[in-house]
Amino acid sequence: MRPSGLAVRGDGASLRRPIADSWRRAELAGLTPATAFDGLRYDAVDTTSALLVAAAPVLDNLNERLTGTGFTTLLVDRDGRVARRWSSDERAGRAFDSLGVAAGASLLEDRIGTNAPGTVLETRASIMVNADEHFAEPLRAVSCFGQPIVHPVTRRIEGVLDVSALMAAVNPSCRRSSRAWWRRSSSACSTAAASPSVASWGRSRPWPTGAGPWSPCTATPSSATRRRRTC
Repeated sequence: MRPSGLAVRGDGASLRRPIADSWRRAELAGLTPATAFDGLRYDAVDTTSALLVAAAPVLDNLNERLTGTGFTTLLVDRDGRVARRWSSDERAGRAFDSLGVAAGASLLEDRIGTNAPGTVLETRASIMVNADEHFAEPLRAVSCFGQPIVHPVTRRIEGVLDVSALMAAVNPSCRRSSRAWWRRSSSACSTAAASPSVASWGRSRPWPTGAGPWSPCTATPSSATRRRRTC
């Protein structure tokens, strides 16, 4: 391990510590980058679950503001299954269809390796996973950010709110604003899931102005810039 907290993977590229830790867990699970995505499995999703039903208005509000930004949102349940996927971008939609990331797909880290939803469920912490930081090679065209949805009373993780885009990395300058957005969104989902009667919270809650949390963000291809990221 380097003093900076960066690890080196097989091809010599550096990885941030939380990503390196996730890669190690994937390797311990017997996965390899070339074949990890072969383990993508599908399970039935309960469309009447408290999380999915109660969070729907929150996600509708969020997705409306993301229209035209090229980002895709995923709502993943506590078992790692995609409960809902949304994108206004046809290219992104086709890419996720091609990957098989659709309702019911299991994104657990021990099945497909490092990815934002799966790693959030493993660590209980939000994480940004840039394209080439994904363990499974087919996912390396996508960058994503995952935020846990935590029950406000039990503190149990109810799921993960994820935003993804077809880009090498996200501009570090927008990290703080985007995190604030996703924390507010995941908090709304948490409140709604805990009490479905307040599912309309997301419609009346004041939201930041602008097209969305990622509207000022652009791809950042520089690996040096990505290595300076600490999120």
